[in-house]
Amino acid sequence: MKKLILLSIILFMVYICRGYTFQNEPNTFRGIKWGSSLANIKNMFQIEPPDNIGISCYKRKGDKLKIGEALLKSIKYYAFKDKFYFVDIEFNGINNFLILKKIFFQLYGLPQYNNDNFLAKSYIWKGVKVKISLIYFKTTEVGSLTYEYLPILEEKYNEIDRLSKKRQQERINKLRKKLGDEL
Repeated sequence: MKKLILLSIILFMVYICRGYTFQNEPNTFRGIKWGSSLANIKNMFQIEPPDNIGISCYKRKGDKLKIGEALLKSIKYYAFKDKFYFVDIEFNGINNFLILKKIFFQLYGLPQYNNDNFLAKSYIWKGVKVKISLIYFKTTEVGSLTYEYLPILEEKYNEIDRLSKKRQQERINKLRKKLGDEL
């Protein structure tokens, strides 16, 4: 009986630990290392200049719009302050979704999160540094596959928070100046 309880605890711990990471976590996307300058990558061209927090968007000339046999509509590469951190891939149709699902299950194992409701099917693999999301919207028959490099994503969120606090303080200072002695 004690052996059965011990075996149950061990199996439970293995199951729980599986939820914190996934196998084969990628340190690149199509040969581009996370954190690289996209401006220095061959055939990469900017389609959106840096916005007010430093996010810019690129496409790659001659990019193969396929993963396995799945046909892709587009691939966009994003940089935060000139550091590659995000990929957004769009595709159409349930067949392409099912092909991608099979590939990603084989490559990365079972996802940590999955959801299937009347609007969408989604699978998320979250590793130590990379999060991959595969989503298919049933009503529009459009899908999305994203890769997020979490260390730079955190930098981006910190910058957004810093700028938000700065703007809030500027509004407070402006209001105080306007109201003067009334406060």
